[in-house]
Amino acid sequence: MWTADHERLIFMSAGLCDFEKIWTFENSGASIEYKPISSLPDGKDSIAVKQTSCIKVSGIRYYIKRFSQKYLKLLLNELNSLKLVSSIGITVPTLAAHSVCDATSRGIIIYKNLTGYNSLEKLSSGSTSPDAVADFQTRKTDIIRELAGTALTLHNSGYIYRNWKQEHIFIKYKNNGIALIDFEHFTILKGKLWITSQILKWRDWTQFKTSLKSKIY
Repeated sequence: MWTADHERLIFMSAGLCDFEKIWTFENSGASIEYKPISSLPDGKDSIAVKQTSCIKVSGIRYYIKRFSQKYLKLLLNELNSLKLVSSIGITVPTLAAHSVCDATSRGIIIYKNLTGYNSLEKLSSGSTSPDAVADFQTRKTDIIRELAGTALTLHNSGYIYRNWKQEHIFIKYKNNGIALIDFEHFTILKGKLWITSQILKWRDWTQFKTSLKSKIY
């Protein structure tokens, strides 16, 4: 489950020692701070969960994604996609841990914080540090080119991101560097009809261009 033993020890020291404790961290009594980011329970079936939260354990920020039932396939797709995206040189969050409980159809992914990066959403709205916003405004033309290059790299490698949203695109402060998060809907084009691949690419470019719409550009 854990990619590094020191991460496991950090969680254990806070009282998050196993899958169940982590899955129910809000009510586990663990020594942590947490903030929900997104949640998508099924209106017809409250057992199905798709939730992301930011937590601080021993002062270190992590992001936990919890998926269950029909949403579990999205988590499995994300885990597989991380390796593929990393292999073509695109930065993704560092995986701290992951685990799937087949018996209950539940899964967890824990990511480390993307240190040194700011989301395009915060940079566009000016809701992060003034220095980061000023740096972004100075370099925005180059950043847009780099973003377009990232999308092209994915397409040329036979992949479709399908999640171009400002909150999922991260820009490195004072350096060239793009990072992407949330690969739940990542699609591999291999094996698809040519016309299907072209339609998916067109839709992806449309979403990409929409994500860049802002008065700041």
